[in-house]
Amino acid sequence: MTNPNTRPKRYLFWPVLLTGLIGTHIISVVTMVVVATHDRSFAVEPDFYQKGLHYEQALDQRRENARLGWSLRLEVGPPESGTYRRSVTCRLADRDGQPLPGAKIEVTAFAYLCASRIKSCVLLPQGGGEYTGELEFADPGKWEFRFVATRGAETYTSVVKQEIGGVAAAGD
Repeated sequence: MTNPNTRPKRYLFWPVLLTGLIGTHIISVVTMVVVATHDRSFAVEPDFYQKGLHYEQALDQRRENARLGWSLRLEVGPPESGTYRRSVTCRLADRDGQPLPGAKIEVTAFAYLCASRIKSCVLLPQGGGEYTGELEFADPGKWEFRFVATRGAETYTSVVKQEIGGVAAAGD
């Protein structure tokens, strides 16, 4: 005789199926969030919203750069033996190509491969419009260098994109 309080097993099919589908969806969303937040190539531009609100200032700076006519040439030296450290040298010149001494130059750099790892330093004057500093370049590939050069009341900005090779092994 069948107990009237027990249900046949076929009534469990839909609750189990729906619970399984919802559980699978939750697991896949959590997996995607973990993968997205641990991706080294993903980066958020610092103060992106504020830069968007003050875009007119960026346009003003471009006009100021054109008015000044300054130029900046970047050289990245070979890696120190067995390390990621390299010498970063830039030459700042006026419209006529004459060196501009007495400037303060800040550089911010990142590899496109790992854009979340931002490196920065202040380049020290070496004389004759040449400025030098050191940065670590652990990631080979295309790098973006953002320069801000200040000399008195004048400010010049420049973005340089350059390919950086890998680290040489000790003894190379």
